[in-house]
This record gives sequence, C-alpha cells and structure tokens, in this order.
Amino acid sequence: PLPEGQRGEPKLARLPVVRKGYGSVLQRMEPNVADPNSAAVVQFQNADREDLKQQMAMEVLAIIMGNPFFSELRTKQQLGYIVYGGVANKEGVRSLVFTVQSSVADADVLTQKIFAFIDGFSLKEMKEEQMAGFISGLVRNKLQTDKKLTTEVGRHWAEIVLAQYDWTRREEEAA
Repeated sequence: PLPEGQRGEPKLARLPVVRKGYGSVLQRMEPNVADPNSAAVVQFQNADREDLKQQMAMEVLAIIMGNPFFSELRTKQQLGYIVYGGVANKEGVRSLVFTVQSSVADADVLTQKIFAFIDGFSLKEMKEEQMAGFISGLVRNKLQTDKKLTTEVGRHWAEIVLAQYDWTRREEEAA
C-alpha cells in the first residue's frame, strides 16, 4: 500500500451518534404523481476503516441477513418487486443496506417493515458451525480469481479513487 503520508484525505464526514430514533431520514417526492412506486433504503454504516475485523463482521452479517430479509419482505409479505439486503462498500466505509421498492406500500410503511425485520432478527439460535460456514464462504469469495477484466479493473480503480493503492486488499480481508 501507499505510505500513509502520501495518501489523499478521505472523503468522510463523521456525524453525531443518534441516541434516539433511527438516525437521519432523507426523503424525496416523486415528481410524477401517477407513478405508484415507492422505495426505502436503510443503511447502517461502520465508519471505522481501520478495524478490518469489524468491517469483515459487517460483511458476514450482511450475508447472514440477506436471504431471510428477501424471504420475509419479498416472498412472505409481498411488499416489493425489488428487495435487497446486503453490504455496500463506499469509499472504504462498509454499510449494511436494506432496500425495498414497491408499488403496494409507501416509503413510510416500507421503512417500518425494514426496521421490524431488523428488530426481530437474532443470531442467538445460530450454531457455531453455521457461522463458520458463512465465514468460510466469504473467505472463498474474497480469494476467488476475477472472472472478468471489468471486475479486476473496477477493484483496482476503487483503490485509486481512495488513494490507498492496496492491491492485496482481498487477501488481507480474507486472512
């Protein structure tokens, strides 16, 4: 990696921790009043770029929660045609991301349903073997050779954008 003193400044703003409620809400009205679609995106960010263990724990948690989130909101509740639970990595900051787009419920209802799922989710019943399986799956994915040149270029370009130039990041994250 590029030495610390030669790196650019991160594009990261630290916001105050919210003690009540769920944080900031950003809303945008649909300009086309005839469009029946609504969407909600709920993100939980971990801004500590230096704690690799926390960052990887967020990725494992996203993998664990992704299928149950889809199953509950898309299959059982039939809330939306786009339902996604996973992880995002924007400028080195990982986030758990829950997205629902729907034509049957408005954004407030979708947001409430997302938080209801999150509030009801627990890892207490998960066995150590199951957790180990999720972790080993993530490690396999991290160490997998890029199948397309565009994937490799995108990965390297992200390092350039962040001015970190850590060409072995996948291996470090898998370790």
